[in-house]
This record gives sequence, C-alpha cells and structure tokens, in this order.
Amino acid sequence: MESVGEMNELLWSRTSLMSTKAKRVTSLVGREHVEIELRSGFVVVSGKSGIQAVPVNGESLIMCDGRRMLTIKTFDRVVRLVFNSIEEKSRWSEAIKEEQRAKNRKKLSDFKVIRKLGEGGMGQVFLVQDAKTGERAAMKVVEKDSDITSTALRRAVDERLLLESFNFPFIVDLKYAFQSEHHLFMLTEYCEGGDLHHYMKRRNYKISEHTVKNILAELVLALEYVHQSGAIYRDLKPENILLDGSGHVKLAD
Repeated sequence: MESVGEMNELLWSRTSLMSTKAKRVTSLVGREHVEIELRSGFVVVSGKSGIQAVPVNGESLIMCDGRRMLTIKTFDRVVRLVFNSIEEKSRWSEAIKEEQRAKNRKKLSDFKVIRKLGEGGMGQVFLVQDAKTGERAAMKVVEKDSDITSTALRRAVDERLLLESFNFPFIVDLKYAFQSEHHLFMLTEYCEGGDLHHYMKRRNYKISEHTVKNILAELVLALEYVHQSGAIYRDLKPENILLDGSGHVKLAD
C-alpha cells in the first residue's frame, strides 16, 4: 500500500486529469489488471494489491518499449504499462510527458521571501516575489503531518481544489501550488489592502457608509458564487476578507 508521503502527494494533487484501465502492469503491485490515473505530477496505479504513486518529474524516464507498452523509470522503481491499443499508449505517453514538463515549472527556489504576512491554524503566510518576473504573491506554507487525516492538511487540499476551480473577481486567484518533502505551498494573488480587520483598525473603525455598502455588496456576491458552486463557506470573519490595492474584496481561506 502507499506510504504516508505518497498519500500526502495524492491529496495535494488536483483531481484526475486522465484515467483508464491498463491491460497489465508489472510493478511493485505485481502483474494484474489495474486502473491508472494521471494526477498533477503523478501516475497513480491502483489494483487489488494496493496503490502506488509514481512521480513524473525531470528525473523520471518515460520510454515507449513496444507498440502498446509504456515504461516509467524513477530512482526507486520501474513501472511497465501495457495498453489495449497503440493509440491509447500514444495518448498517455504525450500526456505524461506534458505533465512531466509542467511539474518542473515552479518550485520554492523560484521565489524570494520578502516578509511574513501572518499565521493561522493552517500554517504561515509570506509575501514572496518571483525571482524572474518580479511578480508578488502571498505564499501559504502548510507543514505535512505524519497523520494523513490531519485537519490542516485536509483543509489545505480542499482550499486548493476549490480555488483552482473558482474564477470570480471577488475571490483570491490561485497562481501556483507545489510542494517539498515536508511542506505544501500555495500561492495566491497578493492583496495590498490587507485584511478587513486591520483595514478597520487603522481607521479607528470609522468607515464611510459608501465604503461599507461596497464591501458588503462584493462580499455577498463572492459568497453567492461559492455556494452556487456547491461549496459552503464556514469561516467568515474580517481576517479572511482581503482588499486589493483599489479596495475591492478578495475572499480568502
């Protein structure tokens, strides 16, 4: 069965991009009929013998050994998949190679930490800057827990999947999500106005009626969008209502 580290990787991966049934697999799970899925950075192989996640990154070697056979080699394992047709093998080969390229696009060393923005129940948040483009973002850092059912990890995964599916002007935009051996990283747009709690505190809680109406209207629209998407927002508080440089609402967390 999968290790805790592999399960954490699966939880952090986006929902399946591709899936199919392979005729046969020769790997750590033995030789049998299996189901395989392509997730963000992983080929997930599941059968009666268990589940394993095969990383697809710059160190993985992808080889087409035969008309219907595809081999994935990593530093600690070799997985050979036999597909039902040449066309299906070719489709998977191209998709895995594209995922391999995508896996190497962003990593922690691509960003410079400017300062700490805050800390919450899920982890710490830092203001970071892309070393190449100069773009700023808010980076949430969640420590991986040895317990795969940890609340923080589950919440981080839920937040990542939801933000990835959202596209709304009053909800923070997810830019990147990646991980290291011990941490999960999620980068969202940086909101220069800070959170609503500090915004009100800086003004001694004296805010014009016009500003209050605008904030409430945008907040209601954001919540309506979330709920219509099938999710329920259960942590509404001033600290989770961010404001961009123009004072517009960006719902977070």
